[in-house]
Amino acid sequence: MKNALVTGANRGLGFEASRQLAGAGFKVWLGARNEEKGKKAAATLQDEGLDVRYIFCDVARIVWTN
Repeated sequence: MKNALVTGANRGLGFEASRQLAGAGFKVWLGARNEEKGKKAAATLQDEGLDVRYIFCDVARIVWTN
C-alpha cells in the first residue's frame, strides 16, 4: 500500500487532494494543525469509504534531527 501525507488537509485543496489520493488507493495521512477540524475532515472522508487518518501537522513547528 502506498502512503501519502497531505498537509493543510482539513479544507480546500488539501482536503480534495486527500479525497483524490485515497480514491486512487493511497492510505492518506490527513495533516492539520487543528485537531478538531482535522479529525472531522478525516471522518468525512472515512464515511465515503476512504482510507484516511488524521495526524497532527504544523509545518512551522517541525524539528529536524540527524
